[in-house]
Amino acid sequence: MIRRLAIRRDRVGPTFALGPLLAIPALLALLGCGEREAARDVALLARFEAIEAQAANVPPRVSIWLRGGERVIDPRIRQRLALGTSERSALVTRPGLEWSAPLPSEEAKLDLAFALLAPPEAGRGTAAIDLVEGDGPSARRTRLAEVAIRASGWQREKWSIPAAANPKTRRRLVLSSDGHTPVAWAEPFLERGHGGDDDPRPDLVLVILDTVRADHLSTYGYPRKTSPNLDALAEKSLVFDRAFSASTWTLPSTSSLMTGLYPDQHGVLRLPDTLPESATTVAESLRALGYRTAAFTDGGFVDPRWGLAQGFDRYDSTRGPAWGPKDAKTIATQATKWLRGNRFAPTFLLIHTYEAHQPYLNREGFADEFLPPALRSPTTRLAIKFPARFDEGQLHLAKALYDGEIRRADHYLAGLFAALQKSPRWDSTAIVVTSDHGEEFQEHGNLEHGLGKVFDENIHVPMIVRAPGVRPARVATPVSGVDVAPTLLALAGASPEMLARLPGRSLVETAARAVGREKETEREVLVQGSSSFAELAERRERLDVGTETLIWDRVRRRARRYDRANDPQMRAPADGFEPQALPLVARLQTTLGWLSGPATVRLPDDAAGLAIPQTSAIVPLAVWDGLERKS
Repeated sequence: MIRRLAIRRDRVGPTFALGPLLAIPALLALLGCGEREAARDVALLARFEAIEAQAANVPPRVSIWLRGGERVIDPRIRQRLALGTSERSALVTRPGLEWSAPLPSEEAKLDLAFALLAPPEAGRGTAAIDLVEGDGPSARRTRLAEVAIRASGWQREKWSIPAAANPKTRRRLVLSSDGHTPVAWAEPFLERGHGGDDDPRPDLVLVILDTVRADHLSTYGYPRKTSPNLDALAEKSLVFDRAFSASTWTLPSTSSLMTGLYPDQHGVLRLPDTLPESATTVAESLRALGYRTAAFTDGGFVDPRWGLAQGFDRYDSTRGPAWGPKDAKTIATQATKWLRGNRFAPTFLLIHTYEAHQPYLNREGFADEFLPPALRSPTTRLAIKFPARFDEGQLHLAKALYDGEIRRADHYLAGLFAALQKSPRWDSTAIVVTSDHGEEFQEHGNLEHGLGKVFDENIHVPMIVRAPGVRPARVATPVSGVDVAPTLLALAGASPEMLARLPGRSLVETAARAVGREKETEREVLVQGSSSFAELAERRERLDVGTETLIWDRVRRRARRYDRANDPQMRAPADGFEPQALPLVARLQTTLGWLSGPATVRLPDDAAGLAIPQTSAIVPLAVWDGLERKS
């Protein structure tokens, strides 16, 4: 069996420009502090170099204490360390090993987090921050701060760094620790000038409302007022009426949001797949471009252990399973607190909440207006146990509680949006609000979203984009979750070459084409559905072209065509296998070939004698057998 992770670096198709986002050269992050960037903030992490004392008789690997126990690391290599609910990219110092980074000559503020890598009973440790001016034996070392650190997770402080007496003097910042307990240093930033107000690049905010289908937002015409704050944001934004998630459940779909790749490309399809280190996240690319990156998530399948924290300076997770009760209030409060304490610019902030995920709850009575009087209680809840089917009363209750949870998430996002609007950089802040998938309420016979079904209720998601200088508009052009990463990168000023390596394209560009009435190339949208249950091998592909939809069931080897112009709810597939479906089969086959290698969509028995149209886009064929690709 060939592993499904097939990241192809040499394919560029006629419809999709594919291949993973290549890592940006580290030199971009290591540029000197020249005159051109004198007024800008500096992300220091990539500039630090490990300095080990030659005479230090200390083993290269050390034992550190993290959540869950001890871990042995090589402190000369940058680490991802999780303490409490927060994972961060960090440098580790110990006796005989320091980390040093170049400093500009002007006055600045050092913003830095630190932690003692010892069990709680260890008490306190000490560390130091020094300023070294000059080179060689004549270099002068001055202590900027002595840091007393508690063994209680991450702590954070800011220190002033004076301007150099001689602007031509070489200066370095040195981090060191005393005693035998290693110390972690994270999120090192220099704030200069006006806290980055002079940087023309926008701050970027991505909000993922897990499990929220578009047609349950009042923004999209839902009769219940579930999203008044998103409605207000939408009035000043681009609103995409036909946005589809890249997959049907959280882990593969969020991996697509964070990489700009389809599931077959990034390799995350079903449990226990994790996002591989070889995949490059949008956070990694933005950090290399000088962005500060932070995430506040509701855990579950967005927990760091699934690989999604790559590229984030700080990645907070509430932990716990995706199907456990979650809390948008906690996430929004943490993110708002971080925003108010952050002067660094530019910044990329990710907010994710499972608020609308089942079990459906009535926290703080947000569902009361949708519930009958007898059920208006904070203890009202409904959980799905598979296999399950709701009667009419349970279905109404589930929808009312689900709508109440959307309303609660919207309510607490208001505080986050208010904090953003009070920022001096509000006018240069871009916000993208979307979801990773929707939720089925038996429209096609099932509940929830875990079975990999690719009908609209599972994959039609909100897509709201507020970007500096972009006029609000409703956009009918279909778009995908894979378009989010190129949108953020394009706004950050990424090169055309970098963007061309992703299958999606900027949502701002798409809107400009649609609103400007330029001739729009026919856009095909692909969704790769899979089951979130490890024991179920469900795999489906959906391809939309115009008003036609083809759904290919890999396991059952069955293709079905839907005419959405006459059947918008996709209730009745075409009887038998029609010749009209053959062009769709050819296009899906071509698309899958560009994604992960040669493939064929096998025709059902009632299509015997029909030939797939041969075009220049067709790739060499092999046979797919369930989840295995045979060569």
